[in-house]
Amino acid sequence: MKYKKGFTYIQKKSSRAFIIALLASFFIWVLINLSKTYEKTIGITVLYENVNEGNLVKSADSVLHIKIQGSGFSLLNNKLEKLKYSIDTQKYSSQWNWNVNDYQFKKLLPKSLTVLDVNPKQLNFEVITLAKKKVPIKYQIKVHTKLGYGTTNSTMSLDSILIYGESSVINKVSEIKTDSLSFDNIFESISGEVALINNNIDVKLESEKAKYEYVIERFTQGNFQLTIQVKNVHKGKNITIFPKQVNVQFQAPLSLFSSYRSEGFGVYVDCNDINNSNILPIHIENIPEGVRNVKTLKKSVTYLLIEK
Repeated sequence: MKYKKGFTYIQKKSSRAFIIALLASFFIWVLINLSKTYEKTIGITVLYENVNEGNLVKSADSVLHIKIQGSGFSLLNNKLEKLKYSIDTQKYSSQWNWNVNDYQFKKLLPKSLTVLDVNPKQLNFEVITLAKKKVPIKYQIKVHTKLGYGTTNSTMSLDSILIYGESSVINKVSEIKTDSLSFDNIFESISGEVALINNNIDVKLESEKAKYEYVIERFTQGNFQLTIQVKNVHKGKNITIFPKQVNVQFQAPLSLFSSYRSEGFGVYVDCNDINNSNILPIHIENIPEGVRNVKTLKKSVTYLLIEK
């Protein structure tokens, strides 16, 4: 039994030693391979800067393909994705040529990497003056207030915006929409910025965002008893309506409620609505600012038309 236990112990110890040796060998192999020199081609996005407002850069190439050389360590350790190179349109009027001594270009890559080739080595571009047009902004913002609250005022920083582009392109644009925003169960004023949507790469916007503000207040319900006015009485006719007054209900912000008077509202019937029935609908007019959900408790009146 002691012999078997000793043999098992030796086996376990040998297995651990083998695994450690295998891992060490693999690690050394990785180090050797990462120390070797490799070549790789990466893409760098080209951006154009210092473009005057109302101008646009047209270029056939938007990516530079760079062939680089370096050790495996350098290629793995450095972030070589999503690199961007900016061309100053004030410095280069219509053509850019790769220069091996370009300082800005060198800054993109670490010193441990060598640039072997750039394709294309020359970029031709054109700065064109664009046509401009003012179009309305369509805000896609929905505000749903908590029960008992309402919006008393909403303000947008822009109602229209200048767009730039070739005439044939911008003439097809009738409006610019914002991102969709939705606010639910709101009981406090809100403000912020919303992005403007531009799905056409050939159209340039004067601004990328617009500001919004919604004033939210607590609302309360009120009502007034109003005399019904009669409009457009036919010549040679007298008209009598019943009832002559109607109760008007409305909702208004609590902060302004005491300022409302019955004289600020108006209800009427129109004799031009007369038909074969003896009923005239009641219309609402002169709704004060800030008031919402105005309604009459009675929707119509009966009338008697008498010859003079």
